Amino acid sequence: MSDSDCSTDCTKSAEDMIRDLINLIAVYKEEEMQDVTTRIEVNTAEILSAKLEEIAKKVGEICN
Repeated sequence: MSDSDCSTDCTKSAEDMIRDLINLIAVYKEEEMQDVTTRIEVNTAEILSAKLEEIAKKVGEICN
């Protein structure tokens, strides 16, 4: 892939979308629902966030 084929704006947008999802998971982890302690289990939130952070880093490396 040549530099002209690589869109920094596109990869930045993808990284931002992943980080938004990580933030949403953090909110769900803290938010309480009726008859449930949290909307998402802490351990599950941590695993999902870690995996998404790995993906965000890989997306950021695409054009490097």
